[in-house]
Amino acid sequence: MAKEAVAKGVHVLLAPTINMQRGPLGGRGFESISEDPVLSGLAAAALINGIQSDGIVACIKHFVCNDQEHERNRVDVRITERALREIYLMPFMIAMKKANPGTLMSSYNKVNGEHVSESKRFLHTLIREEWGWDGAVISDWFVPLFDYFSHCLLPSLMPLYTL
Repeated sequence: MAKEAVAKGVHVLLAPTINMQRGPLGGRGFESISEDPVLSGLAAAALINGIQSDGIVACIKHFVCNDQEHERNRVDVRITERALREIYLMPFMIAMKKANPGTLMSSYNKVNGEHVSESKRFLHTLIREEWGWDGAVISDWFVPLFDYFSHCLLPSLMPLYTL
């Protein structure tokens, strides 16, 4: 993957996708690695290490609970803390600790009432303080800016909607 990216002049590869699928109608489940959080994390770490070994930056995505396409900008994933940590956060934590991807892409959705792309808990407390990761966080493409400017948690935004 890295050699192809180099040949095409790409500096950041938007991969791997390691979302857990909650149901068969997820829409983009084919992009994810596995239904098992540990296997997904270990496989993602191997992919990231391979991609970054040739000087290309890997972007692990979509952080976190981005497991459906329908209404993905509005869906509020209601989940217990235990399920969140043991299933949905686990592959990201493993991959980030074992491979240190250069970037992480936030997801569109809410988790328990809070947009992930604006969440101090997810984008600072969890990944920076708890996991010790210091890479760049970027938004998904056309992320709605719900309250972005008051939080300033996403240092890099992908193209915005034009009105």
